[in-house]
Amino acid sequence: GGHDSASDSAHALFVRATYLVCHRLISSWKTDLNTSLAALELLSGLARINIPEQDALECKRAVKWLCDYIVTQCSRPPPAHSKDLHSSIVAAFQTCVTWLVHHPYLLGDKECLATVVEVAELGISGTKSQNRASDIPVMKEDKDLSPASRRVRDAAEHLLSVVLEQVW
Repeated sequence: GGHDSASDSAHALFVRATYLVCHRLISSWKTDLNTSLAALELLSGLARINIPEQDALECKRAVKWLCDYIVTQCSRPPPAHSKDLHSSIVAAFQTCVTWLVHHPYLLGDKECLATVVEVAELGISGTKSQNRASDIPVMKEDKDLSPASRRVRDAAEHLLSVVLEQVW
C-alpha cells in the first residue's frame, strides 16, 4: 500500500543522506571545521532516526567512516593540530557514541567492535595497535600515552566506556 512506498522512500533517503554526508566528510569537508561540525551534527541526527534493523549494513558503514575520519584527523601532521581540529575529533567521537547507543546491535558485529575499540585506543593513547580483525582487541598497558589532546582523550574514553557497558 501507500505506506510501504513512503517508508521505502524514507529508507532510501536515510541511506543516501548517510552515504553522502560520510563520503563528503572523508573526502572534502575534513579540512573545513565548520562544515565538519555541521556534517557530524547531521550524522548524529540520522543516527537517531528509528529505522528497522535491515539497515545494519548502512549503520555499520557510517560508524566505520566516522572511525576513518577520526584516524585521518588524528594522523595529520603536528602543525595541523589545533583546537579546531581537536573539536572536530571530539565531535566525531560523540557522533560515534550516538550511533552505537541508538544501534546497539552494531557492537555485536566483531568487525565493527574491533574498529571502534581501535579508534578509541588511538584517541586515548595517540597510537593504534595493529590488530587483525580476528584478534581480540587488547589495550596496551605499557604504551606511552600521547593523545592528541586531553579533550580528545576524554571523548575517546567516553566512547570506550559506552562500548564496555554494552558489550559486557
